[in-house]
Amino acid sequence: MKRIILLGASGSIGKQSIDVIREHPSELSLVGAGVGKNVSYLEELLESFDLRYAYSIERREDLEKKYPYTKFFYGEEGLSKIVEEKDYDLFENALVRDVIYCYQMSSQAPALIPVSEHDMDAYQAAMMIGSVIMDIDVEN
Repeated sequence: MKRIILLGASGSIGKQSIDVIREHPSELSLVGAGVGKNVSYLEELLESFDLRYAYSIERREDLEKKYPYTKFFYGEEGLSKIVEEKDYDLFENALVRDVIYCYQMSSQAPALIPVSEHDMDAYQAAMMIGSVIMDIDVEN
C-alpha cells in the first residue's frame, strides 16, 4: 500500500490522480491533499478519504472542527510544512506551473524541499507516482 500526499488535488492532474487512487484502493491510499482556494473540493476529499493532512490557502476553522483528526496546513508556510510529515510514501506535486515557478524562485521553495526521510525532491516523488501507476496498469 502506497500512502500519498497530493498537492494540487483540485486541478486536472490532481483529479486524474485521485481517479487512479480510487480505482486502486488496495494499492494506493490518499493520506493528504492540498487545494488552493477550492475548499469545497477539499471537503469532498475529506468526506471520501481518511485524510491525515489537508492544505488550503486560507484557514477554515469549520473544517478543523468537523475533521478533528486531520492536521490542517495553510498559506505559504503550510506548503513547506506538509512535506515534512513522515507517514507517507509518495508526494505528488500537481500544482499549476506558475505556482511552482513562484515558489521555486522564493526562499521557501516547497517544490524543491527534500521529502523528509525519503531523500528526494517533490519532482522525483511525482515521477515515482507515475511509475507506480504504470506498474498497476501493466499488472492489470
